[in-house]
Parts: sequence; C-alpha cells; structure tokens
Amino acid sequence: MKQKLLDGKRQLEEKDDSGSLACLSVRFALEFDMASNFREVACKQIERHMRLCLATTTGCETLVTFSGSEPLLAEAASQLMQGSMVNPVRHLANHSDLHCVDRGQRGELVAALILMQARDKAVITQSPMERTRWASVSSFMKALLPETNYKALERKKMTSWRNGEDKPFR
Repeated sequence: MKQKLLDGKRQLEEKDDSGSLACLSVRFALEFDMASNFREVACKQIERHMRLCLATTTGCETLVTFSGSEPLLAEAASQLMQGSMVNPVRHLANHSDLHCVDRGQRGELVAALILMQARDKAVITQSPMERTRWASVSSFMKALLPETNYKALERKKMTSWRNGEDKPFR
C-alpha cells in the first residue's frame, strides 16, 4: 500500500512533494482549489498516487477528485509520515503546490492538522504491547490539551450523565 501511495518508493522523502501531498491528502481529505496548475497537480495525483477522479467536464477543464477513504491506505500514509523525519505540518508548509490546496474559510485545515497530530501523539504514547490504530478519549484529550488544562479537565464533572455515573472526567 505504501509503495502504491508513493509511486513505487519505499519511504517518504523530505523533497518528495507529490508523495507527501498524496499522504496528506489521504490523512486530511485535502481538496484542491481551481488554481492555475490545479489540473497538472490533480492529474499527477490520479496517475501516480491513488487519487480518484469522480467527474470531469468535456475537455477536462474541471476535475472533481478525492482521496479514497480506505483504512489501510490511511494507515500506510500515517506510517509513512511518522517514518519521515519531517512532521505533517512541515510537509504541508514547505509544499510547492500548497496554493492548490483548499485550506477552508475558517481554518479547517489547520484544525484538522492539530487534531491529527494529537491523535498521532496519543497512539504513539501507548506501550508497544497495547499500541492500536485508535486512541482513547482520555489519551486523545491529554495529547490535545496543555498539561494544566488536561488536569483541570480530569477533575471536572460531566454536564450530563446517567443515574449513578456522576463522576469526574478521569
């Protein structure tokens, strides 16, 4: 799966713009704007990096593309990005085709990056014997929040609960 995502390569390299865009697209469901070289970037992703084309207009003036939501593909992208010495934020910030990526009107891409980094941190901090693809709510919140805020959250009671479950967050 990793080699298919990277067009035959075994690992993600720092200067591999199209490979990093493919990994980021899978992990963050990146959408492309209709920028000047959008078609070139989108076509390369479709041809070499497992991006899917849903529709096109006559003459291929407009392409509707997306990354598949295949769990094994997402896991491969996650492992490639973790194996890379550069974190996902740096890959995205240094990407030459960033102007083609729709960042959202209210910072949705930044929010997705923050949440994904918290998820990765929560999964990585598990012991090797219990490491899974998912993270508990508690470990996710611990990875997402600063330590003082997380400790305050642990002491707080929920706003609603079932009978007999009036307990703090922890």
